[in-house]
Amino acid sequence: EGLWQQTIIRGSWQGDVWLRRKNGTDYPAWMVSNAVRDTSGQITHMVTSCVDMTEHKANEERIHHLAHHDGLTDLPNRALCMERLTMALEQAARHHTPVAVVFIDLDRFKNINDSMGHHVGDGLLRSVAQRLLDTVRAGDTVCRLGGDEFVIVLQGARDNDEIMHIVADRIVETIRKPHLVEGVPLHVSCSAGISVFPQDGRDVDHLMRHADA
Repeated sequence: EGLWQQTIIRGSWQGDVWLRRKNGTDYPAWMVSNAVRDTSGQITHMVTSCVDMTEHKANEERIHHLAHHDGLTDLPNRALCMERLTMALEQAARHHTPVAVVFIDLDRFKNINDSMGHHVGDGLLRSVAQRLLDTVRAGDTVCRLGGDEFVIVLQGARDNDEIMHIVADRIVETIRKPHLVEGVPLHVSCSAGISVFPQDGRDVDHLMRHADA
């Protein structure tokens, strides 16, 4: 009704709409509607055209995803990591709950890259990324900053003891288990630094620096 009213008042209307196909599925479209008048200026009918925007919207989503995710592991990249951490801190401040930032750096990763090739190193990074995703909870965020550096944002832990348990007994240990890359078992350890909101910092920069110290 609003669309037709706007067309009548302004003589034309255009914008994004959702339409329904014959099979019942909805799809995004761009609609243009023009009022046609007779010689006396009275509207006799409307001429409306629609363009299916499904592929265009999908391309926009792909571009947005690529801009915010690591191309190798598909984890959130640095930009999205900072955004998610900022949101987590805002929520934690409202509910008076801790947020932990875990900075992970793989030990001697360059040696694996140099001795076995970048394709093996890439396979190891993908394996580590999947291990981390499988280890943390659904509400936590695993990010790859670049190189062999990962960051995990842990939300909703009850206390520091629980955070240390998650890091020491789950995250570090799961990385130490052999990674099968191209049929070769690879052993890698990691260094992990932790900072906790609010005691180690109340903003993104301080928490990231403290975890990476």
